[in-house]
Amino acid sequence: MFRIIIVLIIGIALGYALRRMPHIYKVETSAHYTICALLFVFGLGLGSNEALIHNIGFYGLEAVVVALLGMAGSYGAARLFNHLMQKKTEDEA
Repeated sequence: MFRIIIVLIIGIALGYALRRMPHIYKVETSAHYTICALLFVFGLGLGSNEALIHNIGFYGLEAVVVALLGMAGSYGAARLFNHLMQKKTEDEA
């Protein structure tokens, strides 16, 4: 996990240092294709895992529950933040 974060930080630093080079912006185009290739390979790995395919109903239901709870938590946090910001604006006026 830390390796991934360290590589990301190094990439950000290099991107910031090299941002004035005209050829650096070609990386944006290649990044899209790289992500697509990684997702394809990830899908191949998942599709070839028999245990995962046999339990896809369980994992799918679990994923739906996690996604719905994540969206509900985000919605609640946004509503609370909006409420607090409106209250702060009213107090300042």
